[in-house]
Amino acid sequence: MNLNVPYLLTNAFSKMMVAQKYGCIANVSSSARKKGFFYASAYCVSKHALIGLTRAVNFDHAKSGFTVNSICLGPVRTEKLLTRLKIGAEKESKTIKY
Repeated sequence: MNLNVPYLLTNAFSKMMVAQKYGCIANVSSSARKKGFFYASAYCVSKHALIGLTRAVNFDHAKSGFTVNSICLGPVRTEKLLTRLKIGAEKESKTIKY
């Protein structure tokens, strides 16, 4: 979902934007694309690939009159994030010997 949906939407809307010679697509990526997180490799890979898609589409359509940008957010305090951090901390404490 993190990569397939932006890819499909970019393909669908880029044709219209090329025809009208104007437009902007904004992809929402994450700071995870650079730093990574414990137990989130698929998520990190998908967000890194989204940056690649953004750059590639910009190169492909540099003279077409529209741009593609990425917004890279940092962690947002949600229940899902807190649960993942708790599970990660528990797993790490079991594997670390003091």
